[in-house]
Amino acid sequence: MPPKAKQQVEAVSLGPQVREGEVVFGVAHIYASFNDTFVHVTDLSGRETIMRVTGGMKVKADRDESSPYAAMLAAQDVAARCKELGIGALHIKLRATGGTKTRTPGPGAQSALRALARSGMKIGRIEAKQQVEAVSLGPQVREGEVVFGVAHIYASFNDTFVHVTDLSGRETIMRVTGGMKVKADRDESSPYAAMLAAQDVAARCKELGIGALHIKLRATGGTKTRTPGPGAQSALRALARSGMKIGRIEDVTPIPTDCTRRKCGRRGRRL
Repeated sequence: MPPKAKQQVEAVSLGPQVREGEVVFGVAHIYASFNDTFVHVTDLSGRETIMRVTGGMKVKADRDESSPYAAMLAAQDVAARCKELGIGALHIKLRATGGTKTRTPGPGAQSALRALARSGMKIGRIEAKQQVEAVSLGPQVREGEVVFGVAHIYASFNDTFVHVTDLSGRETIMRVTGGMKVKADRDESSPYAAMLAAQDVAARCKELGIGALHIKLRATGGTKTRTPGPGAQSALRALARSGMKIGRIEDVTPIPTDCTRRKCGRRGRRL
């Protein structure tokens, strides 16, 4: 039988082409939550994954997935793989859960970082990456533009409400009452409580980019008194002194237009 032809096997080199003495960097993304620890190594661009190991892949019990021991084992596996591929140094990107949750890294963060360094990997930059959602509140305002809101001031003889909405009245921006600023019940309708409520409202409006207010002033009305309570003037004055521009001032006290009878008996002499 003729001798078998030798098969040529191509040598496949994994990892980057490295010159002698050159140090190749990768990026280790360490995501440490209180449920698990992820050690994810990519190239510098972040597009190509080199290896990813989690603490849950190294332990059996669910409660140990986020432990420092599991994170150490995961980091050791990652470091060994990086050495095989000729990667000798790592930049670190450390991340906690972030967002609306905790910004403190889990218990495996330090352990994973320490294990990478002890496995012979050189450590470059260490960057703490926090995911913070950029939430823009209030209207989109151009530079120099004045945005108006509407301040509904309801001043009775029991309390004073300062309620700011947008121009349509559908969206509430802030509402503070005199009773929220004082402890004694008898002080809820006082000018001092109304002033404190208006100052809080003005500060919130400035945070949201609202610089001017139309005023809608209301007393109890109906079959009761049409005179605003003692906090009305004080609230209006406090808004103006807090730097808010005042637009239209309108009295919106409800007035009955029919023969609505006032409650309680008739006073005075019957004719």
